[in-house]
Amino acid sequence: MRNIFWEKGEFKWWILLLCAYHFFPFITTKGSILLYIWAYIVPLAYLALNINYLKKIVSAIIYSEAMIVISGIVLLSCVSILIPVFHNTGDFTYFTGAIMTMIKILIRMLFLVVVIVKNIPNATKETFMKYFIFSCCLYICSTIIMLIVPSIRSMFWELVKESESAKAMALEARYQTRYGWGGFSGFEYTFKCVMGILFINYLVDINIGVKKVWYWVVTALFLFVGTLFYGRIGSVVAVLILLLMLLKLLMRRPKILAVIVVGGVIGIIGLLILQSRNEAVQAWFQWAFDLFVTFIKTGKMETGSTNVLFERMLFIPEIKTMLIGDGLYSTADGYYMSTDAGIMRPVLFGGILFAVLRYLSVYAVLFINCLKEGIKREEKNLYFLLLLICIVFEVKGEIIFSCLPIFLWLLVIKAYNRREKDGKRIKLKKTD
Repeated sequence: MRNIFWEKGEFKWWILLLCAYHFFPFITTKGSILLYIWAYIVPLAYLALNINYLKKIVSAIIYSEAMIVISGIVLLSCVSILIPVFHNTGDFTYFTGAIMTMIKILIRMLFLVVVIVKNIPNATKETFMKYFIFSCCLYICSTIIMLIVPSIRSMFWELVKESESAKAMALEARYQTRYGWGGFSGFEYTFKCVMGILFINYLVDINIGVKKVWYWVVTALFLFVGTLFYGRIGSVVAVLILLLMLLKLLMRRPKILAVIVVGGVIGIIGLLILQSRNEAVQAWFQWAFDLFVTFIKTGKMETGSTNVLFERMLFIPEIKTMLIGDGLYSTADGYYMSTDAGIMRPVLFGGILFAVLRYLSVYAVLFINCLKEGIKREEKNLYFLLLLICIVFEVKGEIIFSCLPIFLWLLVIKAYNRREKDGKRIKLKKTD
């Protein structure tokens, strides 16, 4: 794997395992205090012990577009506290739930960035992408292992700390693939698999002439399996990205495309035979491919889930709610107004301006990088596709705070590398 995917000195098993846990964390019901220490205290201690790297990264943030994202998060945090006060609802769950969860993820991602830049010479944003991609692959492998050995799945079901509703859904036959070491794996997990495919699309773009680029395409197909495991909206988006990738191969590397297509056809035939002979696989197959089967039969892209989304979850609130929100994000029964649609919840909580502020914290920087001079075409395509993917996923559920920590640190590593190179140039000039 080191020769195929990684530059010299770029791959370290212990860093991959560390990344895999922090990209897909879990806490156990027993001994949870130890995992809390591992998940939060250890990263904070490591950052404190490597203060020089931390200073450089903070400096990179200040002098890059990442500062726009950080400023947006700070402003969003302040407003999310003021809104319940203004409405006198006492519902601070947007801040304590959504924002604080994202901030904790940001800290863990900062920890990973410091680990990577300290221990891997010449680490780049592509290095971070690779560790994210293979962390996704490891997580999908954990799902496959649990499908093959149900006793392991049962052990994790009892060990992993999660809500009662998540535990109940994990027991449903149609959701048997939506499980890994992190517990019940749904919407956010399929989004991460799509992000991994998007990163591979970028890596294929910049390595299209490399002899073994087809290994990346095979890895993308494996991540596609992950979207079939964890969420159908991810499968639809993944298909579109894969088609774009295959189109590039058709124009630049047609022989590779032919091999991949033949392999794909064999895989599909094998899957069809397997699902016809195994009830468990058949239950998953009907759920995973429901959207595609319905489209073939009726010409409509819909499932029971999408019908619920468009008929019940998406609606136009009252004018007052649209303007200033209701100051409610959660209720005792769950989601406020019983909708978990990503584009609805911030509007219902704080109004349209609050929702715009929330989206600008990420979308503005993505849009700026799409237009910015000096950025290569492949990188601009990455930011543009990431922007589109976030918009699509937000219709279904809140995903922006899952994307932001990963996207932010890509910007930071890029800025960090740029400042390090500039520093070396200045030193050379002084020496001369």
